[in-house]
Amino acid sequence: MTGYIQFIYADQLQKIAASNNTEIFVTRDVGSFVMAGDVIAYVHGAVADADKIADAIVLGNLRSYEQDPRFGLLVMGEMASKALSPGINDTGTAIDVMTRLTKILCLFRDETHCAKDAKYSRVYVRKMDAAELIDAGFGTLARDGAGLIEVQIRLQKAMRSLATHGDAAMQAAASDFSASTFQRASEAMTFEGDRVRLEKVVHPDGGQP
Repeated sequence: MTGYIQFIYADQLQKIAASNNTEIFVTRDVGSFVMAGDVIAYVHGAVADADKIADAIVLGNLRSYEQDPRFGLLVMGEMASKALSPGINDTGTAIDVMTRLTKILCLFRDETHCAKDAKYSRVYVRKMDAAELIDAGFGTLARDGAGLIEVQIRLQKAMRSLATHGDAAMQAAASDFSASTFQRASEAMTFEGDRVRLEKVVHPDGGQP
């Protein structure tokens, strides 16, 4: 079957792994588009009821919000980007969405260290990537709003907030995104005064990138 991974039922996979005294490794995220023949999961050992593993990983034609945080962030970012279109020209909505995205991403924590206390101790999934989450939420805005000073100022302030976030992965991802977005905006802005304003936001101490 071809489609998007909509749900991974970890409780079912845990039961299968426990009954076979083995471990199951899911190699693709919820929200990934897969085609027939793609490897989605593999087992560390033999499993008598392997067909049940496929039943615990549900595919569909569309992505779902329930287990797919990247999809939710992506939709929010696209809504903000559409607000910047010439026919709407609503930078206020874009800025409001960026504020909401920042609040959501401030909750991010790398939970790898919690593995020893995991409820589903025999099921392994790929950890969420901070850079992918930032790009999902802010990537379209960074591109479509590259020449808009008010959008870029708010975006850079959002990255500054995330760069002081308690999670090291989010800090690094926000700093990298800030640098690349600043470069894009500097090239897109035609008014020197706007570039100077943005430079002061990105480097308030007058330092260089």
